[in-house]
Formats: sequence, C-alpha cells, structure tokens
Amino acid sequence: MSEADRLKEIVEELVSAALERAIVDNDALVYFAEWDYQVQSVHAGSPVTYDLQPTDPRLPPLTGLALWPGPSGASAEAKEGTTVRVRFGNADRTRPRIVGLDPNAVDVVTAPADVSMSLAGGGPAIGRVGDAVTITGPISGTVSGGTCTITKVQFDAAQPTIAAGSPKVTSG
Repeated sequence: MSEADRLKEIVEELVSAALERAIVDNDALVYFAEWDYQVQSVHAGSPVTYDLQPTDPRLPPLTGLALWPGPSGASAEAKEGTTVRVRFGNADRTRPRIVGLDPNAVDVVTAPADVSMSLAGGGPAIGRVGDAVTITGPISGTVSGGTCTITKVQFDAAQPTIAAGSPKVTSG
C-alpha cells in the first residue's frame, strides 16, 4: 500500500469515527434532522401543549412542548397516539419545535376571533350554531319581532333557503 493510500485510509477512519460519535452519542448532528414523535397527551389552551415520546431512542422525551400557531394565528390539536414532526431550532436540543401534524389526526382547529376561514376553497357563507340567519320562502307559523329560536318549521310548497350566514366562515 502506498503512503498516499495509507494516509487516505487514516483520514477516512478519523472522519467515520467522528461522524459515528456525533450521530450515536447525541451530539449536534442528531439535532439537525427532523424527527417523528408520538403524542402521549394533549393539553388544550392557549397555547396548546403536548407531551411527546420520540420514536428514536437517541432523542429525549418532550414534556409541555407548546405548538406555535401558524401565520393566521390558528392552531390545532392532534389526537393522542398519533405522530407529529419535531425539529430543533439551530440544532439546539433545548429548542424543540413541532413543525408538522398528521393531517388525518387533527381533532380541533382553533383560530382567533378576528380570523376568517375558508373551507374547501371558500364559497357561500356558513350558518354556525348561534348565528343569526334570515330564512326566505313561505313558512307556516308566527314569528314576531326580535330574536327567536326556531326548533321546528313547517315549510309550505317551495323549499326556503338561508339568505345569509357567517361572514367569518365560507365553504366551497
């Protein structure tokens, strides 16, 4: 073996050993990656917080990790037992961040009061529980001025339509 080949082999062994130590011994390289964690518990509130268990034994469990809201201010609550994605800010093990939720495992999405939502691309306004709605069309019965709750309506001939819904929520 030539001197150059022996030197190349020594350098390769040193680099391989350093990388192995960095990855296996929980040094910073581990924290450059994005990792799967399993949701152990969800604590509703503002902000929503999670207790998470890593799927890789080299990583620490995370307790009380706050989910940062998105740009609109909305946040979500993933189901217990599902997977979330975690990154570590600046590859620092003390700065974990949830960067993704399984879209099929979200129970609740919460948005601040001043945020509008469009579902399925937007479209007509949606009537929400507690919203005032205007119903047009022939109806049987008597409704006198002011606010009322209608629990059963008998519609005559033509089907009436909801004339207005919430300006905050639209649906496609």
